[in-house]
Amino acid sequence: MAPRPGVLLMDEPFSGLDSRLRDYVREETLGVLRETRATALIVTHDPEEALRMGDQIALLHNGQVEQIGTGSDLFYSPRSLFAAEFFSELNIFKGRVVNGRVDTPLGAVPIQGTEDGSNAVAIVRSIAVDIKPAMKGKKKLAKGEVSGRIVGAHFSGEHDHIQVGVSGAETLLNVKVDTGVLPAAILEGREDVVLSIDHTGAFAFGL
Repeated sequence: MAPRPGVLLMDEPFSGLDSRLRDYVREETLGVLRETRATALIVTHDPEEALRMGDQIALLHNGQVEQIGTGSDLFYSPRSLFAAEFFSELNIFKGRVVNGRVDTPLGAVPIQGTEDGSNAVAIVRSIAVDIKPAMKGKKKLAKGEVSGRIVGAHFSGEHDHIQVGVSGAETLLNVKVDTGVLPAAILEGREDVVLSIDHTGAFAFGL
């Protein structure tokens, strides 16, 4: 209603739209904002929307600013468990710090600024669990690898969401892979898999 506003406040502006229309309207809105060079403050609970639209993101938790930065900053360098969990599905493991690391069923995750013996939590994003078929006849695993077996798989179009049982894990691991990467025998749990951590998606925080 205001002609060529300098600042816009948008509170959950796309939440009532279906996913395809929401993508279209978001892109159109970004185009208008860039053309008019208007500053927009957008409030959203949608992490994907924040990453796609925000030049700078202020993540709020319990009324306090949890972290401020670019989408890349918050995704690749989260400063807390809440920040990491907000932007991605996680596997969470509680433990103690030993020699600057927190052990998980997938291997150790480094931690900084926390004394040995302290309680900590390690997280591994579902997209950061590398998974591949086990080589038949090969009994010895490489360093950083663990064996497991898929106990559930759900197709969601571009991705398969997989639950994997691994020795030493109290709960099933959640793994997200591109559709078609793993053969049917693996997805149906008839053959073992080998898992390892992509450390770009693994973090540890003191408790």
